[in-house]
Amino acid sequence: MLTTRRRERPALCCSVTVSKDGVIGDDIKFFAANVKSHARLVYDHVSDFLENGSSDAWQPEAEIETVVRDLYAFSQARAAWREENAVVFPDRPDYRFELSEDNDVVAIHADLRRSANRLVEESMITANICAGKVLAQTFGSGVFNSHSGFKAEKIKDVVELVNPEGELPFNEESIAGLEGFAELRRWLAKQETSYLDNRIRKYQAYSEIGNQPLPHYAMGLDIYATWTSPIRKYGDMINHRLLKAHILGKDPVQTADDTVGEELSLHRKHHKIAERNVADWLYARTLAKEPELQTKFNAEIFDISRAGMRVRLLENGAPAFIPGSVIMDNKERIECNGEAGTISIDKQVEFQLGSTLEVTLIEVNQENRSLLAKPTQVFAEPPKAEEVTAPEQENSAE
Repeated sequence: MLTTRRRERPALCCSVTVSKDGVIGDDIKFFAANVKSHARLVYDHVSDFLENGSSDAWQPEAEIETVVRDLYAFSQARAAWREENAVVFPDRPDYRFELSEDNDVVAIHADLRRSANRLVEESMITANICAGKVLAQTFGSGVFNSHSGFKAEKIKDVVELVNPEGELPFNEESIAGLEGFAELRRWLAKQETSYLDNRIRKYQAYSEIGNQPLPHYAMGLDIYATWTSPIRKYGDMINHRLLKAHILGKDPVQTADDTVGEELSLHRKHHKIAERNVADWLYARTLAKEPELQTKFNAEIFDISRAGMRVRLLENGAPAFIPGSVIMDNKERIECNGEAGTISIDKQVEFQLGSTLEVTLIEVNQENRSLLAKPTQVFAEPPKAEEVTAPEQENSAE
């Protein structure tokens, strides 16, 4: 009897040549095949092997080792190409809840993207680029992920923010195009802080799903169509059916009409809301006792408004709100500027988008699933006039 991993299974496959410089060739070929899994690999074990040359938990057979190392070299070439020519997102951990049988949170894991994760990521991105090209050439339609860059009415503001003196190669015309947008994103990624990057993200349009082959500015790609998860994503299933029609040279049994993007976007929005609500509920349950314990957390500022700032706890990914009043209970001294992405005290910028700070939780409301926090940094009241010493008064007079 065959084990599950040794059983042949039907699959939709794509082959393409990628140069050592990471350039995708024109020899894209989709075909149907039967595949048989020869090993069940674990991300951390493979990453240990690739990064350290060996793994105590995993010793691959020679054939599998060759495949893994070739895929790793491919992923490095593609990553280097994307860093130079497209847009690469910054490395951030994925937060994962570990639950008991009673649905209590046992732990919250921060999973970092390692070598094996990047290997799979680059493979999927390449496969999706190939699918986008084939669907566009064969049918002129499909289910495409797109992003139009900056909102048209915000392009002038972006230029004034990043290039006020006109010394950089960014102007309204250049950043309105894919290449200029990607160049600006790469420049932002090289800055010492993420402040400008966070400011500019507010000027970007939202990503979209549609049936037209449009560029994906946020990824720096001229086309992108996902197809690798047809059992989880309906849009991928449609693309599967189109690719099968391409392979057979027949008319597709299903096409992507003008309404598909709106429908998929609506369901994606509902999915994100549900996912966020569940996460907020789990965070509130897990962190309920932290205000009493006065546990200190490192946090990153991701939003600033007139009322205060929103931060993400880096240890576990929980979002929390810090009201301006708990930073400084004096409206005359504090200014929360949502447009500039800064919080100033006595006209001095103390916090800005992308900055990290140490915080403690002051309230966890399980009913509305919200967290309130405050900085551990204390801002003292300025000295009163009568508290100034005599020498200081004399110096002031001088």
